[in-house]
Amino acid sequence: MVLFKMDTIVAPITPLVRSSVIIIRISGPNAFDVKRYLYINGKQVNELKHRFVYHGEFISDEIKDDVIFYAFHKPNSYTGENVVEISFHGNPLIVQSAIKGIYKLGIRLAEPGEFTKQAFLNGKLDLVQAEAVYELIDSKSISGIQSSFNRLKKGFKNEVEEIKNKILDVLSVVEAYIDFPEEDLSDFELNYVYERLDSILEKVGNLVKSFESFKHLSDGTKVAIVGKPNVGKSSLMNYLLRENRVIVSDIPGTTRDVIEEEFYVGSYPVKLIDTAGIRDSNDAIEVLGIEFSKQKLNEADIILFIYDLEKGIDENDQYIISKIPKEKIIKVGNKLDSKKYDLDTDVDISAKTGLGIEKLINLLENKIKELIFIGENENCLISERQCNIFKEIEDIVLSVKNNFNNLTLDLIAVDLHSCLNKISILTGDLYTEDLLRNIFDKFCIGK
Repeated sequence: MVLFKMDTIVAPITPLVRSSVIIIRISGPNAFDVKRYLYINGKQVNELKHRFVYHGEFISDEIKDDVIFYAFHKPNSYTGENVVEISFHGNPLIVQSAIKGIYKLGIRLAEPGEFTKQAFLNGKLDLVQAEAVYELIDSKSISGIQSSFNRLKKGFKNEVEEIKNKILDVLSVVEAYIDFPEEDLSDFELNYVYERLDSILEKVGNLVKSFESFKHLSDGTKVAIVGKPNVGKSSLMNYLLRENRVIVSDIPGTTRDVIEEEFYVGSYPVKLIDTAGIRDSNDAIEVLGIEFSKQKLNEADIILFIYDLEKGIDENDQYIISKIPKEKIIKVGNKLDSKKYDLDTDVDISAKTGLGIEKLINLLENKIKELIFIGENENCLISERQCNIFKEIEDIVLSVKNNFNNLTLDLIAVDLHSCLNKISILTGDLYTEDLLRNIFDKFCIGK
C-alpha cells in the first residue's frame, strides 16, 4: 500500500516523431481532470467509463484535434492509478501543444520509467518484474525477449520462495537452539542444516550462472576475429556483414584500430570485432591498435583465429594462439581458393569467394548455443543488480556452511537474517529512493 501522495503525470507512450498516431498517457489521482479538454459532439465529457473507447475532440487554448481516448479506473490499470490514454494525429507539434495544456491542470511530465515506478509502488509489479519491463524493451534477440517476458509475467516468486523457505528452515533450527543454549545440535539436525545449505547453494549458483547466459541473449555474444596481419580478417568481417565496412588491402597492418559491428547468427545477436593484426611493429599507431587487439582477446566470448592457407604457419601464429584460451577458439583457415598448406583448422573458408562461410556460421552458432545453457527457460537473472544480490547471498551461505561448527549460533542467525533482507531488497519489499532511481532512470520517458 502506498503511504504517500502519488503525483499525476503525463508523457507520450509512443515515439514523439511524425507518424500516423501518437499516444499520450496520463496517470495519477487527478488523471480524469483531463475531461476538461475532451468533447464528444461538441459537449464536454463529464464521465470516463472504465475500459470504454471514445471518439471525440481534444480542445484546449493551445490546440484542437480529432482523438480516440479511453480510461482505466484504479486499481485496474498498468500503474494501479487512474489512467487516461489519448491517441492524437501523429504530428509532434499537436502532442506537444496538448501536453502544454495538460500541464495547466497541475499535471507534470513523467520522469523516465515513472509509469512503471507507479506500478511498483502500487503493488502491480515487484522490482524483478519492473526490471523485466526494461529488458523486454532493450533485448536484442527473440530468446532474450522471451526470457524477459517470462520474468515480467511470473516474476521470481517460485524461485525466491523456495530459497527463502530453505533459509527459514535453517534459521528455525538455529534460533531454537539459541533459546536453549545448553543443548547441542544432534547429528540428524546437523545433516538437515547442511542439506538445506547445499540445496540453497546449488539453486543460487545456477541463478548466478544464468545471468551470463542472459547477457548473451540480451546484449549479444562478443566474437573477435584475430590473427596476424594480412590473413583476411577484414575481408571475413566484410563478408559476414554483407558490406564493405573495413578497408581491405594487401599491405600488412592496414587495420590499426578495433572495429565493432552488430549482426545476427541465426537468431542470436553478435558483436563482431575486427582487430589489428598482431605482430612486432615499430609504427606507434599500429602498436596501439595491436595492444587493443590483445585486450579484446581477454574480453571476447568467442575468438575466430584466422590462419593463412596460402602462406602456412609462422611464429606470429604460434605466439597469438598461445594467448587464446582453448575453450574460446574456432580455428579458421582462410584463402581456400589459393590453398597451399593443410593446417589444423576447424573450418576452411575463402573470405573472398564465400566458400566454406556457411559451415563457419554453423560452427559459430553451435558455439554460441554452448554459452547459452538456459535457452528460453525463464529461470534466469536479467540484471546486474539481481546477479550481485544472489552472489552476496551465495557468499554468506557458503561462509555459514564452511564455518558452521566454529561460529556462535547468534552470528549464524545474523547471517541468515541478512540473506532474508537481501531477498526483500531483490523483490522490492525493502527499498530506498536511491535504489528505485538507479533502476528506473534507465527507462525511457513514457514507460
